[in-house]
Amino acid sequence: MRVPQFLPNICLIDVVPGPRRRFRMRLVGGALVEAGFAGRPGDFMDAPHIAPDPTKVVGALDDVAETGRPDWRRGPAVVDHTKFVDSLERVLLPLARDGTHVDMIMSYTIFHWHDGRTT
Repeated sequence: MRVPQFLPNICLIDVVPGPRRRFRMRLVGGALVEAGFAGRPGDFMDAPHIAPDPTKVVGALDDVAETGRPDWRRGPAVVDHTKFVDSLERVLLPLARDGTHVDMIMSYTIFHWHDGRTT
């Protein structure tokens, strides 16, 4: 397999330090846009248009940033997508420029659609 075919399913998220750690999208792949994800580069993951309950999204990202361990789940989406997405699988992978402190998280999502497709 070649790496370019994975790019549409990737979202890169910056870890923004501060008194309250925040997460800002750097890159949003085309498969996420096709699934109706409302987030765009520059948006924070706790924005109300991203998820009805941003605490679930931010909680998972915060755990990855804090522990440096990946997070995987399969099930219904916790962020808003179109009604045609049945479920998804996603992994959150910690990235650290200095090899220690997580400063970016790569999310890879596979969508399972109501019509049986997987993208």
